Amino acid sequence: MKKRGVSDVVATVSLVLLTVATVAIIATIVVPLVRNNIEGSTKCLDYNDYFRFYRDFGEEFETNCKDIANSEYIFSIEAGGDEELASKVKGFKISLVDIGSGETEVLDISDGSASLGVAMYVSGAPITIPGPGEVKTYKFTTTKLYERAEIYVVLDDKICEDKTDSISGMNVLC
Repeated sequence: MKKRGVSDVVATVSLVLLTVATVAIIATIVVPLVRNNIEGSTKCLDYNDYFRFYRDFGEEFETNCKDIANSEYIFSIEAGGDEELASKVKGFKISLVDIGSGETEVLDISDGSASLGVAMYVSGAPITIPGPGEVKTYKFTTTKLYERAEIYVVLDDKICEDKTDSISGMNVLC
C-alpha cells in the first residue's frame, strides 16, 4: 500500500486561509466592542466638574446644611459647562452616606422629577436642574443623619461613575 498525504503547498495555503478567516471573524467582533467601550468610557470626561455643591452664599445664608426644625437637608447645586454640554445632561444623583450605618441613599433629580422627599427649596416650584452658570437649591426631608454627600452627572444615555463633587460634615445647622 502506498500512503498519500497532503502536499506541503496545500497544507500551507489551508493554514494561511484558516488564519486569515479567524482574524477577520475576531476583528468584526472585537474591534466594534472595544470602540464602543472606549467611546462610552470617555463620554463623561467633559463632565468631571459639571455639577458642584455651591458654597459661596456668605455668612447670612448657610447652605449644604441640616435644618433640624424641619428635618431637612438643604443642598445648593451649581452647574458649570456650556449649552452644548448641558443639552446632554438629564439630571444628577446625590449619594448620601449615613453616619451610623455607613449605608448610602441615592437621590435622583432631573427636570420634572425627583426621589421621594426631594423638592425645590422654594416651596411649590417644579423640580428643575441648574443650567450652565446657574445655582439651584433643593431640600430633602429625612430623619436620618448623613456625614457625606457626593454628586454624579446623569447624561441622556449614561450615568457617569465619577463623582463631580463631594461635601463632608453635612450636619452643620442652617
